[in-house]
Amino acid sequence: MDIVFRRAGPADSDFAYVTKKAAFREYVEKVWGWNEEEQRELHARRFAEQEFMVIEVDGTPAGIIALARTGECVKVNQLFVRPEHQGKGVGGESMRRIMAEARAAGLPVHLRVLKVNPRAAKFYRRLGFAGSGESETHWEMEWRPAARLSGDSFARFPLVERQLAVRMGAEVEGVTPGETRVVESERRRRGETVYPYATVLWWAWLEDGRSVLSVPPGAKEAATAVARRVRNRDELWNSEVPAELQSAMAPFSEGSDLKCRGARLVFASNGARLQPHPHGQCRRLESPDLPVADEFRLPRGCFPGGTVFGAFDGDRVVSLALAHPVGVMEEQVADVGVVTAPAYRGRGLAKAVVSALAEHTTARGGELRYVCRRDNAASIAVARALGFAPFAVDLSITRDVPARGLW
Repeated sequence: MDIVFRRAGPADSDFAYVTKKAAFREYVEKVWGWNEEEQRELHARRFAEQEFMVIEVDGTPAGIIALARTGECVKVNQLFVRPEHQGKGVGGESMRRIMAEARAAGLPVHLRVLKVNPRAAKFYRRLGFAGSGESETHWEMEWRPAARLSGDSFARFPLVERQLAVRMGAEVEGVTPGETRVVESERRRRGETVYPYATVLWWAWLEDGRSVLSVPPGAKEAATAVARRVRNRDELWNSEVPAELQSAMAPFSEGSDLKCRGARLVFASNGARLQPHPHGQCRRLESPDLPVADEFRLPRGCFPGGTVFGAFDGDRVVSLALAHPVGVMEEQVADVGVVTAPAYRGRGLAKAVVSALAEHTTARGGELRYVCRRDNAASIAVARALGFAPFAVDLSITRDVPARGLW
């Protein structure tokens, strides 16, 4: 399917009108009724004032787009596809092209949909649009591009980076791209708050090429011997590297067996990047004693005072997102965890609860950190749908310690 945009000329005015009428009349009738004369006059004014384009599919006119561009946004005033071309991806591809243009300019895209047209609202939400306001008849919607890159740098998250530096016992800011800095930290001897393990080794390789490896006191030489042979972060996924590091850390295990938690993907987000998902049925949980779905439990280690948002089926909690109690900058950075009861997976609940937690955090000027395994496609999809950006790959080796536990 070859889709082409062509600037509309005077001869295209009638096609634009009949396309709008075919695709949109039923919704206009529900709100105001359809007056043919008034609609033609309205179309004539708009066609003269706005930038109209004809969408051609394999050389055949299939739809129309009307845009208004300012220095602050790209506004989509109309997008209508002829009925015989609907359901074939024409509208989605057309919008993605507009969004790509807006992304290149660093501008948001604004539009509005009639409340009596829920299919349109769902269509735009799938593309990453979020509600930004409403009137009696319309939902206002907005899409914002991801944070723009500068040179070879990546989207920066200063709070997430500062928290990482404290937890690793390293000055991450001073590391240069392409450098792996090995640091010794007393934190590698301590347990992780409520969690039943201590992180003996923590390697974080950031998207911009900075790399920090944090180890216990006395372990720098052994860790450096392994790290200098690792040429790029893709090698962290190689099972040989974690095995060599685990062996190198054995003398510093304090008599405990070491466990390699493997490499994981780390995403981050903030208020500028976040693309919220509808989460009207989610609310903050204040107690660990609420009813829950089968094969589900609440994180008692987060109560009282922790940040947990849940989705409900009746009075039962069936999905939740939490800010892990890491003990460092918890008011500024939410280290996100999410879990959904088995019977409720695949319904978009994870996206809803993470969105609720994210909006709560960013409304206070905070940032978010989101970690998952590379093979967890569902978790990665949640992060991407909500506008999280790749931040790092990290690798950790732990030993068990007594703790009350999160759950």
